[in-house]
Amino acid sequence: MTDSSQFADLDRTLVALEQGVSTLLIDDAIALINAWQQELQLNDVTDLVRELSDLKQALQGNDPAAISTALSKLGENTRELSGDLSGDNSAKVYQLGKLLEQAGGQG
Repeated sequence: MTDSSQFADLDRTLVALEQGVSTLLIDDAIALINAWQQELQLNDVTDLVRELSDLKQALQGNDPAAISTALSKLGENTRELSGDLSGDNSAKVYQLGKLLEQAGGQG
C-alpha cells in the first residue's frame, strides 16, 4: 500500500465503515470490494481477495448470516495483515480490521 490511490481507498473505506455498514448502499459496498480485490490481487494477497469474494456473494444474495461471518473473518485477517505493514498504514489497516469485525458482530 504505497501509492495515493491505495491511501484514498483505505481512507474512503474507513470513513464508510465508521458511518456504519447499514448506511452503505449495496452497489457502493460492491464498488469498494471490487477496488480492494483489484489492489490486493496486484499485491498477491489472495486470502483477502477470496474473503472479499465471499462477502460480495453474501451481499448480492442478501444473506445476513453470511455477511456477518464474512465481515468478521475479513476483519480478523485484515488485522493480522496490519502487522506486516509499517507506520500509518499499519494503524489504518488495523483500524479497518477492527471496524470490519465490529460490523460482522452487528449481523
